[in-house]
Amino acid sequence: MARTYLQLVNDVLIRLRESAVVTNGASSYSSMVGAFINDAKREVEDAWQWSHLMDWFIVPVVQGQYSYETNSFITRSLRPLSDRTRLWIDTYRNVPLLINTTKNFENLLTYEPSLENIVTHQVTVNNAVNDIPQWWQLLQSASTPTAGAWNKTLLLYNIPNNSYTLNGMVVNPQTDLVNDTDTLLVPYAPVVQKAYLYCLYERGEELGETITLTQQKVETTLVDAISQDQSISAQGQQVAIPFGGQY
Repeated sequence: MARTYLQLVNDVLIRLRESAVVTNGASSYSSMVGAFINDAKREVEDAWQWSHLMDWFIVPVVQGQYSYETNSFITRSLRPLSDRTRLWIDTYRNVPLLINTTKNFENLLTYEPSLENIVTHQVTVNNAVNDIPQWWQLLQSASTPTAGAWNKTLLLYNIPNNSYTLNGMVVNPQTDLVNDTDTLLVPYAPVVQKAYLYCLYERGEELGETITLTQQKVETTLVDAISQDQSISAQGQQVAIPFGGQY
């Protein structure tokens, strides 16, 4: 069951034998708990490519243009691609996914780590091929970065010979929870347990067995949540490519 920010704060407060609050900023202590929840949320998000964080960006390819800045991409979820975004790896094929979803041109492009050198050479010697894009690479953008955005350059080859629509799969983490009603996307149990552990560290006096047991519970709940999410991903492997076509 999804948890709101306020529910998460109270989940931790109860474990600390503190009174529940009606808003996350009710006291300096509840605000601190809220900060620990966001710390824990980020760690849990980074621990696995959660199915609830799987997103895709849309690339409107223009004829003759072979590089595109990711900070302008639109996503399926309409959540911006933040500086914490990372490529979603299809565990079935063990590759990142960029898919041509244009009708009659559906195709999975191949990730090529040395594509920048290939394209630079081809363009320099005036021997570049204009055709349907088949390869791609993600580079750090050389443009002026947009604060907090996923500042990357998507490079394509062949140089597009027409207009196409591409979709790229990413893990797109949430921004920090702020409002009481903000809803957590990743599993809540490891987030609550991690935030509780941070609070115990902060208190200092509750060390020893309590800390050890809580650390074990953090690890167990995280492993269990990842295992459950892996099983969902494995059962719906083709959900990773929801655009049709054979890849």
